[in-house]
Amino acid sequence: VLDHLSAHDIAGDGPPCVAIIKRCSQTDSNDAATFPSFGLFLEKLSTAQPLIVFGFIEKLDERLAGFLGVMLSGLAQSDRSAEVDQKISQWMAEDKYLIQIAHYFRFAAQLDSAVLTKVLEAGIRLKNDDTVVQVLSTVFYRYKDGTSDLIEAIILPGIAYFTEKRDARWVNLAWFLPKDRSPFAALTAAQVDAVLKNLIYLRRIETHAEMVLAILADAHAVRVFDFFGDRLAYSTARDDEESYEPIPHHFYTLQKSFSSIADHAVDTVRKWFVSSDSLFQFTGGRMLSSSFPDFSAAFERKLLSYVNRNVREEIEFVVRVLSSYRGQPFLYETCKASVRA
Repeated sequence: VLDHLSAHDIAGDGPPCVAIIKRCSQTDSNDAATFPSFGLFLEKLSTAQPLIVFGFIEKLDERLAGFLGVMLSGLAQSDRSAEVDQKISQWMAEDKYLIQIAHYFRFAAQLDSAVLTKVLEAGIRLKNDDTVVQVLSTVFYRYKDGTSDLIEAIILPGIAYFTEKRDARWVNLAWFLPKDRSPFAALTAAQVDAVLKNLIYLRRIETHAEMVLAILADAHAVRVFDFFGDRLAYSTARDDEESYEPIPHHFYTLQKSFSSIADHAVDTVRKWFVSSDSLFQFTGGRMLSSSFPDFSAAFERKLLSYVNRNVREEIEFVVRVLSSYRGQPFLYETCKASVRA
């Protein structure tokens, strides 16, 4: 059917194809499964009949413009693919269809980092959150298909844009990436700091954020552990009244990364402790019990080293840490040592 459509059909002198297409695009839906077949149709129409699609692509209404990305994907596979780059350059010069251009490169045969960088710069200049989100979404999804400059040219500037807004919800665009396809596995220490600076603004560290943090912690476990101290400091200093949980009740994966830094973890949390702090078991104590839920031998030895100093405040610190656990048998030896001290 697509192969036999003509410009006459689309123009409206024959079957009202464009009217039908526009009517389909007006469907109201919050279901992501509503439009895949329609999008596939538009992609195939663009491939089979590029002249027709180029004929109405400049006259898209707001709803149909949302499907421009898939139309560009089809046009790029047609015999008029060279015109796609010309259109993109024209629209970018007009700050037009920036979201759709970024979406197009999610599926394009070649990821063009230069074009995406310009789209990101335009989104930042226009303060258009949706454009920045779409560029980041595309680059996260296609990271392994791009060049090595994606981190410095796009990912970090995009995250920095949201840091200025105290917004860290971008993690929902990247959490699902396995380590071998994630840009976060390749970050330097300075780049990790830039990401963690943003994640301080998350109200809670939930599963999606923790999966990103776990990739960072594979090579930067100490820095990620210290990040939770930064969250505690921010929690104390912030001036808004919205709820904020600096340390989660438990970790799902991070404890694996922290298992090798028991000495650093205990020494760091000891610095957070103030004698008679009745909330410590919910802050520093929780951080240690979440990081070492099975009370590893290395962790136990480190706590005992504080008990063996025979200093009241050091023993109080250990007792408060033990209070963050639930009385499991693996605590008994440390408990007895504390009583003896």
